[in-house]
Amino acid sequence: MQTVIRFALLTDNNSLAAKFADTDIQILNSLTNEVEILAIDLRKFETEDLFFEPEFKTQYLKAKKIIYVFEKQQSVPYKLLSLRTPDTYVDIDDLDQIAFMLAKEEFEKSQQDEIYLNLSADLNSQYEILKNELEQKLSDQQKNLIESRQKILDANNRNEALRKILYALHQESDITRVEAVLNELLPSTSNATWIKIIPQNIQTAFETDFKKQLGLSYQHYDLNAYLIYFIKGDQKNFKKADLELFQKIRDALILNLMRNQNLSDLFFAEKILTEAFKTFPHPLALIDNEYNVVNSNLSFQKYKKNKCYEILFDLDGPCKGCKLGKPFQIEQNGQTFQVTSNSFSNNNDRKNIWVNTYTDRTQEIELEQKITQNAKMKDLGLISSSIAHELNNPLGGIISYLQILQMEINKESDLQPDLAAMIQTSMKMKKIIEDLLIFSRRPQAQDQTDEFISDVIQESVSENELLFKAENIKIVQTVDQNAGRAELTKSIFKNSIYFIFQFFIERTRHIKTTKQNFTGLVEIKLLPNSTKRTLRFVGNFGPLENDYKLKNVQFLAIHKSLMDQGFHVELTELDRTWVAVDVIFPSKN
Repeated sequence: MQTVIRFALLTDNNSLAAKFADTDIQILNSLTNEVEILAIDLRKFETEDLFFEPEFKTQYLKAKKIIYVFEKQQSVPYKLLSLRTPDTYVDIDDLDQIAFMLAKEEFEKSQQDEIYLNLSADLNSQYEILKNELEQKLSDQQKNLIESRQKILDANNRNEALRKILYALHQESDITRVEAVLNELLPSTSNATWIKIIPQNIQTAFETDFKKQLGLSYQHYDLNAYLIYFIKGDQKNFKKADLELFQKIRDALILNLMRNQNLSDLFFAEKILTEAFKTFPHPLALIDNEYNVVNSNLSFQKYKKNKCYEILFDLDGPCKGCKLGKPFQIEQNGQTFQVTSNSFSNNNDRKNIWVNTYTDRTQEIELEQKITQNAKMKDLGLISSSIAHELNNPLGGIISYLQILQMEINKESDLQPDLAAMIQTSMKMKKIIEDLLIFSRRPQAQDQTDEFISDVIQESVSENELLFKAENIKIVQTVDQNAGRAELTKSIFKNSIYFIFQFFIERTRHIKTTKQNFTGLVEIKLLPNSTKRTLRFVGNFGPLENDYKLKNVQFLAIHKSLMDQGFHVELTELDRTWVAVDVIFPSKN
């Protein structure tokens, strides 16, 4: 391993060498080692030309510090100076160990200065690099910030424009007005210079003419029945932000058009429902829990009042049998209504609303009763005709035989009362048989005449006046000339009235079995009713037995007689005492 000599003195001066004999300074005769500080005694080279020897030259140039030792008035060789400029010049008398140490300190200081300079240069270089990088980043950041602010400003402008456009579109329903609004607001916030909305069926013709005449760039979107075109003032494509804005406008337009179409459909449906509600042929009403009419159609408005029972029937309280929310049937003023009642949910009001539909089934029920009664009359006619014919002939013989006996037996005989009772009973049976024969007779068509109802009633009462007196029955007739006229067959109608009188006479005889001094009262009146005319015969002949209408042949005969003429008859008990026979006139077409 090569030894590194830090300090060396190249000299052949013994006194100079002896001066450094006890120090760390190496005395060299030749340059064989690397040194840090080399003191060269110039005297050695005054006569010797060693400056350019390879070994000397190499080591001389490698030395860290060169000290030239000279004497006064001694010149430095030019060749030595040309090879390397000395670092320090020291007089031979001043050369000592301190000179080496000072040279070392100076050398180390210069090295440190050089290191510091290099380090400072590196730091300055790094600083400049960092400074440039930071300035570039700051510049980029400022540029990005400006661009971001510009984008935010553009976005805000677009959002504000979109808000105005959406608000304007929400207020408009006409396509022409929508197009005008877009042409007014959109060009200021996008590259679109013209907006056009056309029907889909003219798309091909429009695009052909547009490309031929203008040749500008455009973007179009489907609006179901329409197309919207966003047209640019040149042939360049739209930016991405413009396309996003157009898409939002297109979506808003579709919603707006759908909303307007739905509103139009709703208005049309509401108009249809309102018209159907008004023109519904049956009474229809919306009723709350307190029977107040919320709304109703024209058929329902009969009286100008608030409650449903007041409007429809002019009553003071709810109809008998009324059940809100359930089907029910009511009978009032000679009319029968089938009512359907359904709950109507109203979210805006806590009250329950009921939709009631009133179907007048009066004529339908009458027709059903007529059909049922006709069937009964047909069966009864078949039975009664066979029974009447079987009983009529024997009964005639019995009556004749009893009358002969009554004439031949002494009038003072005890058998006379029995014979009279038997004859009376037989005559009653004969009358019943004659009534039965009515059911087997077919109604014959006869000419009808226009008669005053009051005149026909008066004639019928007059013809049976003696019969009423005999049975102690009083007749009160209140039908006057104001009752009007009716198309009827006078003789047959009078026979029907006679059967009604016979019915009351029979009821009088029945009551007299328990009340001998009974006085019958019959009132004849025409009931005031706008829908049908009813001639009522009411008398104090109640109460009736159960199923009297079905079992009493007299009433069945009345029913058959009137039904053949197109009338309808009803037998009702007004209370325990009063019985009414209602003759209902046929409805006028």
